[in-house]
Amino acid sequence: MASSKKRKDYFESGCNFSDDVWGSFSSQSPFCSKKSLLIGIPNTPSDSTDDDEINVVTSTGEVIPLPVKGSDTIREIKLKIQANEHIRIHQQELFFKENVSKYTNNSLANLPIKKESTRESVGFMNIFIKNLEGRIIYSLEVKPSDTVGNVKAKIMGGYRRVLMFNDVVLEDNDTLAHFHVVNGSILTCIDKADRKMEIFVNILTRKTISLLVTPTDTIANVKLTIFYQERIPVDEQVMIFNGMALENSGTLFDFHIKGESTLALMRRSRGLMQISIKTLKGYAITVEVNPSYTIGNVKSKIQDKMDIPHEEQELIFNEVVLDNIDTIADSNIGEESTLTLVCKSTGHMHIFIKTMSGKTINMKVKPSDTVYNVVSKIADMEGLPRCQLTLLFDGRGLIDSLTLADYHIHEKSTIDSVVRLIGD
Repeated sequence: MASSKKRKDYFESGCNFSDDVWGSFSSQSPFCSKKSLLIGIPNTPSDSTDDDEINVVTSTGEVIPLPVKGSDTIREIKLKIQANEHIRIHQQELFFKENVSKYTNNSLANLPIKKESTRESVGFMNIFIKNLEGRIIYSLEVKPSDTVGNVKAKIMGGYRRVLMFNDVVLEDNDTLAHFHVVNGSILTCIDKADRKMEIFVNILTRKTISLLVTPTDTIANVKLTIFYQERIPVDEQVMIFNGMALENSGTLFDFHIKGESTLALMRRSRGLMQISIKTLKGYAITVEVNPSYTIGNVKSKIQDKMDIPHEEQELIFNEVVLDNIDTIADSNIGEESTLTLVCKSTGHMHIFIKTMSGKTINMKVKPSDTVYNVVSKIADMEGLPRCQLTLLFDGRGLIDSLTLADYHIHEKSTIDSVVRLIGD
């Protein structure tokens, strides 16, 4: 009972490891199951052999007071932990100032712990690094202002590792304070090249292939693997993931590609290619394009072939309306792809004006336009006095004040323009 009361008092007193700290860390490995401990030694004299007390804190937060002497060796401390808590010596790893104490004959008196010592900088804190299996592998002394990159530098092979906290990947240039990492926080360390993983690639032939890769493989490496497997030239491959074309120099990890992710493979044409344009009514044309052409360029070709004004066209591919400034390649449009053409409704319509000289004028109007407005446009285009023009539709003369809708004039209707002689 006394031991339990001490454990409770230890936390209620607000005691922390603002002085020198030991730690014993481990986890469930296939070879040995170790207990995770943290041993605090506040204000321990370095030259005294008097009895003193240290506190052993387990990973579950349990505090175990342990009587020691300055002359006690590391081995003797481990033996006391074994006797009190039944944790075998070989299951213990003691840390002091971020280093594992391998010299079991070292005594507390030989360690640089001064009586009533305090840290030179109050800005320091202790954090712990664990691996994916939950094993604590590092105890680090850091500042809140340290960057994640600084922390990685203290870890062996840190340049190829990723640190996570609260399920968030920590960016190298951000500080620990930015991610709210505080004293006692536990970060997870992941080796980017930990293990092989399987990903899937959908290719244009509607075939899906599987590849065995590592997170550190570059997109260029993946393309080379596809070349050996499918004989698709590397320079013709475009890898797509989450709607983005992937750069060759980036790694799978950089693009957040995990095991069982599915990528799409598009082929880049070296020159011109044929694509189909289909209307909602089923009419289709073929257009020859280059991957560098913009959607605006394609619309111009459609205008030439189908006489549909550029600004009235909407092109759709894979259920996405394409933007005029995007290129064929940007939109992942390949050889023999089919685009859907939809005409935008602007309220306008096209009618034809046939003059007495046999000339036909294509005019863009609205059903609500008056005859007067249409006559005025024709007069401006032909350079004739407005008062000399008369419009005929179905053999009837049109009255200036009425609208085209009043005369049931629709899309592609033909209206005759007659010039009246002065004096008529």
